[in-house]
Amino acid sequence: MIEHQESKYSWEFIYGGANQDAFAEAGGIGIKAENTFNFEASGEGTRKAYDNSSELTASYRKEPEPEDSKE
Repeated sequence: MIEHQESKYSWEFIYGGANQDAFAEAGGIGIKAENTFNFEASGEGTRKAYDNSSELTASYRKEPEPEDSKE
């Protein structure tokens, strides 16, 4: 399903995980390593995880649209 959404609709998925190997888990479901991060299971770690997620999301908003999606 992830591959379908990425190829058909140009979606991007991010994955953050605490107390696990986030890279192995994300890769297992098809999420790119560059969109994956680990974080500490604490208040500060969670805050940083949300900051990281926000930065990743903002970086995709700044990218130009693919030519075939412009009308």
